[in-house]
Amino acid sequence: MNAHSRDDAVTPPSETAPAEPTGSWWQFSLRTMLIAVTLVALVFGLWIVPAERQRQIVEDLQSRQVNVDYYRTKDEEENRSWIDDFLPLDYLRVPTGMNLLAMDCTAADLELCGKLPSLRALWFSSTTLRDDDLEPLTKLTSREELYIDAERLTPAGLATVARMKSLRSLRLRISPPAWRGMRQLAALPAIEEFDLDKMEDSGLEFLPEFPRLRTLRLYMTNVSGARIEAITRYPQLEMLDLSYTDIDDIGLAQLASLTSLTWLGLMDTKVTDDGLRHLARFSALECLALSGTEVTARGIERLAGLKNLRSLHLVNCRVSRDDVARLQKQFPACSIVSPLN
Repeated sequence: MNAHSRDDAVTPPSETAPAEPTGSWWQFSLRTMLIAVTLVALVFGLWIVPAERQRQIVEDLQSRQVNVDYYRTKDEEENRSWIDDFLPLDYLRVPTGMNLLAMDCTAADLELCGKLPSLRALWFSSTTLRDDDLEPLTKLTSREELYIDAERLTPAGLATVARMKSLRSLRLRISPPAWRGMRQLAALPAIEEFDLDKMEDSGLEFLPEFPRLRTLRLYMTNVSGARIEAITRYPQLEMLDLSYTDIDDIGLAQLASLTSLTWLGLMDTKVTDDGLRHLARFSALECLALSGTEVTARGIERLAGLKNLRSLHLVNCRVSRDDVARLQKQFPACSIVSPLN
């Protein structure tokens, strides 16, 4: 065998490289297609459908002159992105507040509100709503603030309100027959703020037990000093507004145990210099509103021991310009609100 034949024997046969598959860049496998379809379905089901449903509900409410609020942080308000102009607001935000005070709302309006579980605040007034009409509001699990002006409500309607466990702020304008039902509201464990419009002395005995209550507003009501001691069941109160009521010095004396108060409103009441001596124990007091009362500088000087006082309202009081100047020296850390300083 010659050399040439030996070389042929050991040289492996040449192999042809497999051809590159031909096709377009957009070709993909069935698995990839299924994944893409699933993702699109999720986006559609979890975002677009609920957002569109919300948009339709809000549009319906706005057609009834309902004011709708959407939650936005300060940073979101100042730094709007292109997507805010491209998509409807309901695709990016959830409504957090509904104001139906400018209209006489109906049961149908509350039914629509009940379909927006993100609502945190709701204000409404009505001359026609009855107890059963409140039922849709129990679906609003995020609701924290509620204002009801509905004079046809009875204790049964307040029993429905008592099921709204997430409430932190409650304002009521109800008629005397419903006052007795207020005791049921003690079932609301998170209430921190309670406002009562159109209240009278006889209704104070029905005030509910709110262990976390920090703010109580009774301004512009018919409350006087007759049964004001009922308020002392809230020793933890930090803010109390009795402005534009008939409370006087005797009534103020009954509140001497509320030593946790940091804000006290007594504007346009019957409080005089003699009543101010009862405030000397309120060492935590930071703001005192006495505008429109008969107090004088002599009575205010009795509050010299209130070292935390930072704001004192004395508009339309019996104080002169010299009085204000002298009081400012006596309370150097306090801002005295008066047209005379």
